[in-house]
Amino acid sequence: HNGNLRRFNPSEGEYFNPVGSTDSEQAFCYLLEQLRQRFRHKASREILFNAIAEITTELRQYGLFNYMLSNGDWLIAHASTLLFFIILESLYIAYNQFFKI
Repeated sequence: HNGNLRRFNPSEGEYFNPVGSTDSEQAFCYLLEQLRQRFRHKASREILFNAIAEITTELRQYGLFNYMLSNGDWLIAHASTLLFFIILESLYIAYNQFFKI
């Protein structure tokens, strides 16, 4: 996460709670907690992605919220800012059944 979530103070979660006090930890735990509450069992990729989009929209209301999220098979990237390029400092390789970078 890269951003600044002002006045974002989620209540304590049942399963996921931050160890520290950064907005990054709070946002990540909140996202995981929301997914855990919505899905007691494995959801389809489409339903899961829609839920992540809804939670992201909610979190964006608190300020800049840029993040990347992966489960090892797919990678989601969201940018609240006008980021249009990135400089790679080293080689990053990702493999799975759908793509190879």
